[in-house]
Amino acid sequence: MGHASYVFACANLFAFIYGLSHKGWDQARVAAMAQSIEIPEWQPRKGIKIATTKEEAKEQADKALDADDAETEALRQALPKPESLAGYELQVVEFEKDDDANFHMDFITAAANLRAQNYKIKQVSKFEAKGIAGKIIPAMATTTALVTGLVCLELYKLIQGKKIEAYKNGFVNLALPLFAMSEPVAPPTEKSKKNGKDWDWNLWDKVTVDEGDITLGEFLDLMEERYGWDVTMLSYGAAMVHAFFTPAAKQKERKAMPMSVLCETISKTKVGATERFLVLEACVDDVESGEEADIPQIRFKFR
Repeated sequence: MGHASYVFACANLFAFIYGLSHKGWDQARVAAMAQSIEIPEWQPRKGIKIATTKEEAKEQADKALDADDAETEALRQALPKPESLAGYELQVVEFEKDDDANFHMDFITAAANLRAQNYKIKQVSKFEAKGIAGKIIPAMATTTALVTGLVCLELYKLIQGKKIEAYKNGFVNLALPLFAMSEPVAPPTEKSKKNGKDWDWNLWDKVTVDEGDITLGEFLDLMEERYGWDVTMLSYGAAMVHAFFTPAAKQKERKAMPMSVLCETISKTKVGATERFLVLEACVDDVESGEEADIPQIRFKFR
């Protein structure tokens, strides 16, 4: 009865939130109602076409977005007009584990036992679940709330663009109790060259190229013109997509290929339909000095 218990408790919680009457209903009646529902036999969808080219994949992705927009609009139109809900208020559910008539522990027990079935672990009774919930609540109301508050304070500083001296690392042990704050250390920097000038960068820096799905040849020219770097080797994951020692004929072929197609071809993997960036690693030489220059990862935006 795990599924029926879950549906019954969940329905009663929603009924309370929306102010609906749920008296006179019991679990057996809900289970009988569920049994009467006829589930249509699954049939594979017809007319499904698997994309074999980049163009077909893009066309299918565009159609899927259009379908999502149409479905979203249909759902929006189905919503009641705001004026028809004047004065309507939802009721807030305040968790109370010791009230056996509010279905709170029924819902938690049913949900926990369904998850336990998934992972083949021991299921618990409502009484056992109540005991566990009683131990969890104080922890959530103290440590979790404290950590969340400290994190939010640091986020405010980040949004305000504060200098590193304004930030704080927090060390907390409620059992002692101990509260200690310290200033974070700036990330180590690497010294390099960009356009012939000294350039310091750290682990959080990236070189972002947002010029569309340009070819490898155009990418190499852009890196030299914009940053003063001669790209000697370029890799996508474990695949080497460009190297100075590649035979001339193969270099010419690769330089004419769009970057996304090149990376898919060399790595023998498909770039996800929702991915917009390729993460590239490059070995470069400073054009002016001819010396090797260390640079961070390259984020290549191709969509």
